[in-house]
Amino acid sequence: MSAVADICQEFGRLNPQAYLDTWKNRWNKFKDGWKYVCGLAYITEPCIVYSLGSSGNMAFEKDLLKKAPHCEIHSFDKKIPYNLKSQWFSEEQLRKSKVETHEMYISAKDDLTINPPHRSVPSIMAELGHTHIDILKVDIEGAEWNIFTPGSDLNLNVVGQLQLEVHTDRGQNINLPRLFGYLEERGMRLFHKEINWRYRVLHCMEYSFIQKEWSPDKKFY
Repeated sequence: MSAVADICQEFGRLNPQAYLDTWKNRWNKFKDGWKYVCGLAYITEPCIVYSLGSSGNMAFEKDLLKKAPHCEIHSFDKKIPYNLKSQWFSEEQLRKSKVETHEMYISAKDDLTINPPHRSVPSIMAELGHTHIDILKVDIEGAEWNIFTPGSDLNLNVVGQLQLEVHTDRGQNINLPRLFGYLEERGMRLFHKEINWRYRVLHCMEYSFIQKEWSPDKKFY
């Protein structure tokens, strides 16, 4: 058994995270793939979660908060409805936990002259005062090809797990083997994969990666 398989078996093998309560009720509206994490309940504080790309769907954040209320969750998208959080969370949940939304476009480099502003993950982390990300969920409609590539400023040594939706029908520099090589060179190991059948064609896949030396109390790799 591989080291990653040992980790997932010890801390909760392939625990599905997100859409558990909302999948059936919201399928007709949101139609999206499952997100898988490993050992969520064991992650020690400070637990930092970034959700890049939501399109008004905070099912991932909602279910994660229910299972790990100690986590600090930040959701990013190019357009955030003013009442988005109140649609998904009760006042009590928002009072007891930290869930923040940020209107910006996730990019490889900053460009503040555009509306919404284009921001890189390292720049966002510096602004928010974060030195690590425990869970990084990415669904940015093809922009992932420019984020996870040589020359990017993103430091995956401070990311524990990555839930990545890959789009092979959009974006630039599309090359799946190169993407996997880039992630594996930085310590990430695949522990779950599935096709997202939202559009009934094979151009959207859900992948979950974890640091090969991951542990719930480790923040840097």
